[in-house]
Amino acid sequence: MKILDLSMFDNLSSNDLTTEQLKASLAESGNYLRDLVVSSTNDGNSFDQVERAVFQVLKKIGFGAMELLIKLQGTGDLGMEISSTERALSRNPNQSKTRIRSIFGEHTFQEYTYGAGINKKIDLRPISARLDLPEHQWSYLLQEFSQLFCVEQAFNQASRNLETVLGGRFSVDTLEHTSQRMGVEADAFLDALPVPATGVIEGACRHLVKDRMEQSGMRWTLEGARSMLNVRAVFQSAHWEAFCRQRITNQSTSTHPNRHLINDYQPLSLAC
Repeated sequence: MKILDLSMFDNLSSNDLTTEQLKASLAESGNYLRDLVVSSTNDGNSFDQVERAVFQVLKKIGFGAMELLIKLQGTGDLGMEISSTERALSRNPNQSKTRIRSIFGEHTFQEYTYGAGINKKIDLRPISARLDLPEHQWSYLLQEFSQLFCVEQAFNQASRNLETVLGGRFSVDTLEHTSQRMGVEADAFLDALPVPATGVIEGACRHLVKDRMEQSGMRWTLEGARSMLNVRAVFQSAHWEAFCRQRITNQSTSTHPNRHLINDYQPLSLAC
């Protein structure tokens, strides 16, 4: 049994590769992964060892794939000025840095932005709008993943478990703020659902409330407790996936109201 060498996948974890380098690395990664499994068979590596190695590799491939997706978008240059239904929007002279953290890691990129004038409020981030990025810096999937831990565990424990599974560091404050924002959305979502029978509500109280809210050392503000219970209630219902889809639709509309202005935008990398 040998220690598996995963160094050939390290370049996929870099933010500095060009588009062509990423394409080549991703194309080669499938062959590397195949060779890893074949060599593990020859070396007698255990199922557990190979499974752990493959999981780490898939995270690196995932990071590289999301990096390529971002780099293929271009800079979002729509010209010096574009017309909206209300007013003309001017391109800011300098590109703006945008950050988005996916389940694979943190990605940063530069994009042009548009507003009513220099140093005015930004009304359009073309690449962010084209990718339908959320308002906050965690991807929708990462937000959902984080709450799958938080609805059952204290935030600090959820943070440690996320770090173990996904790698990187996860701020307890960010987990709490994500829970609060999703709690507000879950409250509106729950209001639209049919009201369950009284007996069902009474039977669910202990599991829904006490099992999470009364863990050792728990201290809650009213707002924090309400948000957690809302998210937990949706999670324990049959409507979690529908809730997640609805919140993405709602946030897309509110975060990118000028998304229609990029309908004709085509990245140069795809225009050839």
